[in-house]
Amino acid sequence: MTAASPAAKASFTHFRSARPAPPLAGLGVVGMLLGFAAVVISIGLAYGVNVIAGLVFAMIAAVALMSIAVRDRHGSSWVERTGIRLAHLYATRTGATLHQGGPISRLGTYRLPGILADTDLTEHVDAQGNPFALVHTPRSGHYAVTIEAHPDGASLIDADDQVANVDRWGRWLDLLAVEPGILQVQVTIETAPDDGHGLRSEIESTMSPDAPALARRVLGQIADTYPKGSASVRSWATLTFAGAVGKRQRDSDEMAAALAVRLPEIVGKLAGTGAGVCSMVDGQQLCEAIRIAYDPAAAPMFAAAAADGHQVMTRWDSIGPPAACNQWDHYRHASGISVSWSMTSVLGAVNAEGLAPILRPHPAITRKRIALLYEIRDAGTAPGVAAADVRASEARAAGKRKPSASDRRDIESALQTADEEAHGASLIDVACLVTCTVREMADLPAAIAAVDMLGPASRLQLRREDGAQAAAFAQSLPGVGLVTAAHSIIPRQLRESL
Repeated sequence: MTAASPAAKASFTHFRSARPAPPLAGLGVVGMLLGFAAVVISIGLAYGVNVIAGLVFAMIAAVALMSIAVRDRHGSSWVERTGIRLAHLYATRTGATLHQGGPISRLGTYRLPGILADTDLTEHVDAQGNPFALVHTPRSGHYAVTIEAHPDGASLIDADDQVANVDRWGRWLDLLAVEPGILQVQVTIETAPDDGHGLRSEIESTMSPDAPALARRVLGQIADTYPKGSASVRSWATLTFAGAVGKRQRDSDEMAAALAVRLPEIVGKLAGTGAGVCSMVDGQQLCEAIRIAYDPAAAPMFAAAAADGHQVMTRWDSIGPPAACNQWDHYRHASGISVSWSMTSVLGAVNAEGLAPILRPHPAITRKRIALLYEIRDAGTAPGVAAADVRASEARAAGKRKPSASDRRDIESALQTADEEAHGASLIDVACLVTCTVREMADLPAAIAAVDMLGPASRLQLRREDGAQAAAFAQSLPGVGLVTAAHSIIPRQLRESL
């Protein structure tokens, strides 16, 4: 990690730009092989049949290759966009975009919809006696545990401490990189309206019986007026582990036993990164968080119960929405309407204050959830990936008569990443999901406009996940730890080679 001078510490870089585009006219390895095969077939037709047949095939092949090579500003080709549109159209015609839960439905319970329908939750105890929830996704064989953090915020932290926290965060990720079976770290930050139950409960429980009448009236007015327009912020870190050992799949009890002795150290090291007080999330806490995400109208019920010292008991098979519909450009679920975006690139370098605009509460958005996904690359494949990024960025710049500043920045970024990886640093892919939720359809345009403004302000280029709103919503949830590559039909190696 490079050193920063005292004057530059306030703009300490957290992470750099995304991986460069394919090197040859937008074509990856597979595209170039298809182009070479098209040239050979065209020449064969020209000599074996006639020139016209060769030219016709060459024109068809050129159009097909252009549909792969020509990409929009998000790096998506016409083939990819058309495939998503056709898949959503097919899902709509077959009824796969609709979800109906409850005792009279085919599910029989209020299970989670879509990709989360077959997940299950068990509760265990770690080596220090702290209960934790373990979520199992049978389709991928993955297990997820969740830590809730209570960071103090950056408003009272000076530049030196910010740099130190970032360094400790990098060391924490390095610690996880050598954890057996770790696949992904997901940091979720959720902002929502503060209903004031917690403040009122705190005031009433700490108020002295002998307090003067004036003090009682002042505190009562504070409890009534302070929560109006304020917001609460919650943070979680979800760790996803592979459940397979060789060809054998471990069950929940065996996986929990393997994690129980490792979790206390992981939680303790996370607290030292500026995350504040950290604790494992148990089953009831996780069920409450996901129930509120799907049904925002239930939030006051949980808050009022907590303020009275009670807990609303829920089960994993009863926290799903009664009904949900995955529309093309939004997702309806119980009492909420949500739209999700994904990060396609970083507009330059992100420093300590870079993500502040997208992380802050916004008055036009009822609930906002930011999910940062850190996918840890396998140590055996990381050097090859880093070297391929360097070659791709250099080839793209060499193909232009006058490389742009962006091309030179990509080369510098790729070279620095490869150098750090060669010196023992872990290679981690960073992704970001943004989900905003409102209660009424009339409020949705203002919320969408707010996110479209906050993305570039945070130096993030965001693409709305049209056609996959339900899946993006599920992936941004804390606790479930979905790894997208494990649920994709197209293998990851093939996608990266296109």
